[in-house]
Amino acid sequence: MKISELARICHISPRMLRHYDAIGLLKPSKVDSQTAYREYSVKQIPVLQKILLFKDLGFSLEEIKSLVDKPNLEPVLQRQKIVLEQRILTEQTRLDRLEAYLLCCSKEKIMFQVEIKALPSQLVASFQDARLVLQLPEGGQDISQLIEVFATDLKPFLESGQVVPHSIFWHETNEYPIPELIHPLKEAKDFKRATLTTLEPVPEAACLEYVGHYTDETMTQAITFLHTWLEELGFTSRGVTRQVYQAVSENVFRIELQIPFARA
Repeated sequence: MKISELARICHISPRMLRHYDAIGLLKPSKVDSQTAYREYSVKQIPVLQKILLFKDLGFSLEEIKSLVDKPNLEPVLQRQKIVLEQRILTEQTRLDRLEAYLLCCSKEKIMFQVEIKALPSQLVASFQDARLVLQLPEGGQDISQLIEVFATDLKPFLESGQVVPHSIFWHETNEYPIPELIHPLKEAKDFKRATLTTLEPVPEAACLEYVGHYTDETMTQAITFLHTWLEELGFTSRGVTRQVYQAVSENVFRIELQIPFARA
């Protein structure tokens, strides 16, 4: 069987078959010594189909070399299933972020709407631990470990569907902001790591909403917009910047920024 015929039967290009030959993945059954034409056996069709199947399942050509003649493929396929599921989850998270960013960058969303609100006193669980905050080399912070510990502490007291944390308070320092995780409570509780405290009422806070994640570029845009809005009106921010979260979908939130302020 000529290379062109095998390529036609298995829906693959002759160029790719030559590549498989070059790397030792699928050698011709015979090569004409004078013309160098490759000849393939009908028995090689199932082998090639298996190679194409493994390639379609996401295995590299180097991995496929060791799989073609492997008798028991179930453990390998189970591992690849886990790899693909994780890849799907990663790409879905990336897609969620892209959709959130598009929402915020559309003409309808690029100009944030600011609302002035009074923030009531609230009994809350509070958690800070700088050791659990990772400072990223490119700037920004990874607070996932901080959130994980806080969520574990709150787990026995959470109601179904509650987002953790409900809020993040960002305390400015000379080096970098320090996050404080906040969750509202209906009654006092005892925690292993979190602290029980009561937030003081805020007479006036400048607030705006956007759709995004715990940290992304939109947060920086929104905070800049809100501080500029306060400055243009001659108001002075006082207290910490707050982020309040409401789940929209997995890993995507409707986030309200709140900055307490004082009038001139």
